[in-house]
Amino acid sequence: MLDAAALGSAFSYATSVSEALEVYNQRAVQRARTLFDRSRSAGRAFAPDPHHTISPPDVLVYLAGSG
Repeated sequence: MLDAAALGSAFSYATSVSEALEVYNQRAVQRARTLFDRSRSAGRAFAPDPHHTISPPDVLVYLAGSG
């Protein structure tokens, strides 16, 4: 959905197809970097030590407030 909206926005802004695709690509890369950084940050909240893994059931217990 975000990609479709971003592509539509790029086409409304640009004066050519190639410009629209370039604008879309730049924004998509920025959005992907932001999502990646947020994902890494969230991961460190649950497993701050890269040598210690936490199982998915343990994460669910933690999120449910039971742990």
